[in-house]
Amino acid sequence: MIHRLDTSLKWLFFALPTTAFMGHKFLVINAVLIFLVSLTRMTRDAFQNNAFKPLIYAFLLTIPLSIPHVIIDGGRMAALDTPSRYLLVAIMAMGLSQFRVSLDWFYKSFMAASIVSFILFPIYCHLYLGTDRYFTELFGKHVYVLAVAYYSIIGMLVCACAIRSYLGRGQTKWAIYAAMCSILFFITSFLSGSKVLLVSLPILALIVALSVLQLEKSQRPKVYLASSIVIVASIVFFPTTTMFERIERDVENINLDTTTSTNARIEMLKSGYHTFIEAPLFGMGYEKRKEFNNKLYDEGVIFFPYLEDGKHSLHNEYVNALAKKGIIGFILVSLLYLAPIYCAYKLRENNGDVLLLITVFVGAFVCIGATQAPLFGSSTSTYYAIISLFILLTLRRGAVSSQ
Repeated sequence: MIHRLDTSLKWLFFALPTTAFMGHKFLVINAVLIFLVSLTRMTRDAFQNNAFKPLIYAFLLTIPLSIPHVIIDGGRMAALDTPSRYLLVAIMAMGLSQFRVSLDWFYKSFMAASIVSFILFPIYCHLYLGTDRYFTELFGKHVYVLAVAYYSIIGMLVCACAIRSYLGRGQTKWAIYAAMCSILFFITSFLSGSKVLLVSLPILALIVALSVLQLEKSQRPKVYLASSIVIVASIVFFPTTTMFERIERDVENINLDTTTSTNARIEMLKSGYHTFIEAPLFGMGYEKRKEFNNKLYDEGVIFFPYLEDGKHSLHNEYVNALAKKGIIGFILVSLLYLAPIYCAYKLRENNGDVLLLITVFVGAFVCIGATQAPLFGSSTSTYYAIISLFILLTLRRGAVSSQ
């Protein structure tokens, strides 16, 4: 029975990167099934000597640190929606303290997701349906385009880490497969039109450089040549793309009374800045934020009417946290970023690949956080929490054996 549950857990984790692309409902169902199975592994000493303690502490702290915002919001429980997701993953981490999956299993789960996501979005949505930026319905719901972009960027970087890992183990064939999957993720993300892909490219370049170091010196010139061809082709091709046209339009209309994504973000940053200055410790509750943003709009400080109600994300993790949750919110964001890395760092001996992987994963979210607030989004927070745990489950720790 225990063996069957462990096998089920392995496959449920394997499915995570794929179900994330299928939509919020599928991701949540997958997460709930993992949660239920993890409860069967819970023991009295589940927390004692648990390698995931920093992660558990950080995720649990989201609840008490969010209580003030329930009070500020006049008893509205919306402030506990995202923290409840971190709470569930913290409980999973306690139940799975003696469970391990191989790093190879993790990489292959993303490689499988690259194929499924490429079929769903570039092939079906873009080519077959002819939609721009995947603006259509899939599985009965509107496609959350930004989530598709973010998960693709993360998948691209994960598969790039896989290239380095496989080359280090002399598994050239799997390194080539991982490279192909990274390219599929890149295409999926690029066609979403999200400009945050450009911000993540330096991380990709760093991983590629580290991968090249795994090769023998005689093999490196071929990689240098191939990389040069790709870079030159990209520079020539990029000005012909829709993404480049959007960037040009944004630059031409910056600070003008025109609705572009860049102008919208500038207005959001101004709104967030003034909100934080007004309430720096705990931020503002929903009703007060609505009233305050109305005032900013009436005074001409911001000119986008939809910011008036104060409920929208400010499309920047750090400004969003400071405006809505104050300094407490910023501390919370910092803990959520640092805890997974610290877990891997404590066990860095014989876990160098995992430490790099979790650092790249968190680094991708830091980049995404410059244009969105993924740690407090319903889908993206679930994804961040449970994929962080998935990565940490690959750590070699004590007497825990690979499943």
